[in-house]
Amino acid sequence: MGNSVGSKLGNLNMKITKYQLSALIGMIVGDGYLQKTGKKNARLRLEHSLKQKGYLMWKMSLFPNLFQGRIKLLQRINPVTKEKYFYVRTQSNSSPLLGKLRKIFYHEDRKIIPGNIDKLITHPIGFIIWYYDDGSFYLRDCECYLSLGKIDEASAINSLNAWKKFLPQVELKDKKAKGYELIFKKESLGKLRKILYWYQIPGLIHKIPSLPRND
Repeated sequence: MGNSVGSKLGNLNMKITKYQLSALIGMIVGDGYLQKTGKKNARLRLEHSLKQKGYLMWKMSLFPNLFQGRIKLLQRINPVTKEKYFYVRTQSNSSPLLGKLRKIFYHEDRKIIPGNIDKLITHPIGFIIWYYDDGSFYLRDCECYLSLGKIDEASAINSLNAWKKFLPQVELKDKKAKGYELIFKKESLGKLRKILYWYQIPGLIHKIPSLPRND
């Protein structure tokens, strides 16, 4: 899979920096959705809760030529509790760059994580966004978790291998109906904390782990 994915990328990063490409991939494997728009193009949809509007604006600021539309305020109703909650959404311009990425990260309209994801993310910003999108810190357990959702087993293993190269002390857990999850053990929190502190995003500080106590 590694060679085929590499050939599909081609000269994808000629017009964007390695930092931007890694950030873009972090959004795609995280909460982003690539929507097909024609045979060769796609656009990226980003959604966050209203409390994380600052995070969405920060993402958009990384790609001023790609995200030129306005942020929309939308409302959903929980089908069980009937509680209303608000979220914000933006969509990028349609582009062949995103069309190429969609061929890599989607198979029959389902998101996948390719085998050489660790080579596609060449800057830590990709892992930072991936964690901020889908990660959580639980003070009681003094552990961090990254929800991978209901992806296939191969994608889950590819995710694990990529994170292990970036942050070795991580494990994969199959939560059955809830999908797969990565668990960052106490030994990894110091490094993860240091990395996340490079990019402190408004509204997401609670996701940065506290260092474990020695007593």
